[in-house]
Amino acid sequence: MLSKYLVNNTFLKHLTLDYNAIGNAGCLTLCQGLGNHEGSGCLEVLSMVDCGIGPEGVEALAELFLNAKCILTTLNLKGNFEVGMAAVTSLLRGVRESSMIEGRMTPTIGSIDLHDTFKSVDKEIEADFAKALVDVLDQHPTLWELVLTGNALSIEDGKAVLEALRNNRVLSSIPVDRDLGELYDEINSTANSNMGHRLKSLKKGAAKKKKK
Repeated sequence: MLSKYLVNNTFLKHLTLDYNAIGNAGCLTLCQGLGNHEGSGCLEVLSMVDCGIGPEGVEALAELFLNAKCILTTLNLKGNFEVGMAAVTSLLRGVRESSMIEGRMTPTIGSIDLHDTFKSVDKEIEADFAKALVDVLDQHPTLWELVLTGNALSIEDGKAVLEALRNNRVLSSIPVDRDLGELYDEINSTANSNMGHRLKSLKKGAAKKKKK
């Protein structure tokens, strides 16, 4: 039923499913509906906090980002602890590649919450994860927030996050855990500086619209 509704959705912009046990099956159904959307409106904000979603569901979300009909601006997957590093890697790749799709309606993704989605390091995928993280942070034009707290980030990952914040001022919120030591303070300080820059830019944009 949800899938059919989303296919013909003409007005729903925000959908919150937090703390409902939709699992992988529900996430797959949702992605199917969004991917086959035919209405004039489309979902922009999707929150699925602690919904029992695992790798299969997040792989489906990664594929959804490669669909030109997907115009999500905010995705919250907080607390879906069974997802794992491999599926998160696929999601980051999908988000990165989504910015290069021709014919996509605007807007595109700005905020992703991955808190507590990969609690352990997958040695087989660790290098791929690191590359996917760097690529999406360095190159995505609209992503400004990526929540990484509660996850198995390495010191090298922390260094990559800090470098991305210094190189890409669009990034203005990348929460990480204190166990990264001094990097934690440097990341927060740089993110706060970028946020100040972001707010100034938004104010300038609003002022220009008023003048018109």
